[in-house]
Amino acid sequence: MLKNTSIGRFYSGLRQTSAAVTALQFRADRLEQEVQDVRQMAELRQALDAAEKRIADLETLLEERSSTLSSQVAERTAGVDLRVDSLSDRLAGLKRDVAAEQALVTRSYADISRRVDLLRRQQPAVAPGETAADPARQAEGLQSLIDAFYNRLEDRYRGSREEIKRRLLKYIPDAESAAQRCGGLPALDIGCGRGEWLELLAEHGLKGIGVDLNPVQIEEARAVDLDVHQDDAVAWLGRAADASFSMITAHHLVEHLPFDTVVWIAREAMRVLAPGGVLLFETPNPRNILVSTTGFHMDPTHIRPLPAEVLSTLFDTIGFHPVESRFLHAHARLPEFLEGKRLDPEVATLFFGPQDHAVLGIRPTVGE
Repeated sequence: MLKNTSIGRFYSGLRQTSAAVTALQFRADRLEQEVQDVRQMAELRQALDAAEKRIADLETLLEERSSTLSSQVAERTAGVDLRVDSLSDRLAGLKRDVAAEQALVTRSYADISRRVDLLRRQQPAVAPGETAADPARQAEGLQSLIDAFYNRLEDRYRGSREEIKRRLLKYIPDAESAAQRCGGLPALDIGCGRGEWLELLAEHGLKGIGVDLNPVQIEEARAVDLDVHQDDAVAWLGRAADASFSMITAHHLVEHLPFDTVVWIAREAMRVLAPGGVLLFETPNPRNILVSTTGFHMDPTHIRPLPAEVLSTLFDTIGFHPVESRFLHAHARLPEFLEGKRLDPEVATLFFGPQDHAVLGIRPTVGE
């Protein structure tokens, strides 16, 4: 009986040992599989690292080749640009030469026409078409009343002295450049009125002389110590010495004059300006519908509007070179209509665009 019990225990232990061995074998198999997996992962990682290195090498090579190609393209483009710039400069030079020759011919013609006029008259140059004054204008009292009326009209509708000076400030660089080119010669303002432009010149260290017929406005100008003369601007210009001014300006004057007088002033300015001097006419802009239909007629002494095309062609004909047109003083509400799209842009500009325009021409230096 004891023997059977021992045998049973032996078999039971044997079964337990066999089960343990089986479990260990299973674990060993799993560990071996995990080792294989780790090895495979290591191999994959090495392959991935190698691929990344290859990609990096290819990217570096691509960048180097791209940089080389970009440099080559840039060099070739620069060469083409230089050739284009050179050709453009040569073309611009040829155009300037042709324009200068044309200006020389037309300037010579204008000077010859002036000399013919002087030889025919055998007296100091006067504006063509001048005749005896209208009998009503010969009355001193009536003329004084007209002068006072005009001064009040300008005070009421043209703007204050400071407002006019603010508008004229943009011409100071032109005056400074002209004075520098002409050795510091003074500027001449014909139809100077109250002298705002002359005052502005003085504030910037520039010399200026003004001429106007209106005694009321001349007194206002003299009250602020400006060098002004009460005289007919045309007659005064005719007496001026050759090459005696660096700049001649007529701010809102030419629209008051017959066109042949405007032509005479422009032609005479070519004589009176020093080489490099500037002639400037500023006048209402008839392209602006409100100006041409209403504002222009607020001044009963206006004769006719003069478009920029007319004045620039006149300057070209006399021989000024170069000639520039500028459109100025748009209505304050123009941005409102353009930005808010309340009006078609072209319509908005026709009604609220530049209210004035200026034409500037330079008397060329000798040989230009």
